[in-house]
Amino acid sequence: MIESTGLKNPEQYVTGWVGDYVQAVRVTRFPLSFHFLCGLWALTSLVGRRGRLRRPGFDLYPPLSVMLLGDSGVGKSSAMNLALRGVIHPASEGREGFFAPEGARITERGLINPWAKAQQRGLKVIEGAYGFSEAKSLLSSRVGAESIMQFLIDCLDHGSKYDSTGAYGELEVANLTIALCVCSTLDPLRESVSPGEFVDGGFVHRFLVAHEIKRPQD
Repeated sequence: MIESTGLKNPEQYVTGWVGDYVQAVRVTRFPLSFHFLCGLWALTSLVGRRGRLRRPGFDLYPPLSVMLLGDSGVGKSSAMNLALRGVIHPASEGREGFFAPEGARITERGLINPWAKAQQRGLKVIEGAYGFSEAKSLLSSRVGAESIMQFLIDCLDHGSKYDSTGAYGELEVANLTIALCVCSTLDPLRESVSPGEFVDGGFVHRFLVAHEIKRPQD
């Protein structure tokens, strides 16, 4: 976790495309730690399954998910939307099988069905970048009888194949590669989910997290 310190000299830590991205957007004066994680989120979601790290017994694909925590007005959603509208949307335009909705909502109809329909059209890879400006409504919802956190863990962990049997019948999505950006203030997050489900269940362990209490100029 990057905790309440920011990245005062990001060039010391961040190189390559992500470093260039952070330098380009730092004039917004939102926390640089947010820009750093959003740059990683954008880059890895767009690379998708086109690159991989071969590990003993399995392949690790680059898309990763990030969580931006902080008080209202610190710049969480603004940093996320800069990456979403400034990088992900333009770079993914016309790319079949890539989903990057604004104001994403998690429902079985809203997510799994479009993925399955894309594969029915013959697409072999389903990719996406989903940004959520408010975690409370997201994490307190359910997909059928399943908690939303378990559903997302399944999507993030079982990217090679996701099976679902629900109200819309049996759906199978192969080669699923998605990355999430979740923004939240701390109190609503504590109120909407139990610590056991959020931490012990492993949901938060699948995210890179930045927690900022103020903007750099404050």
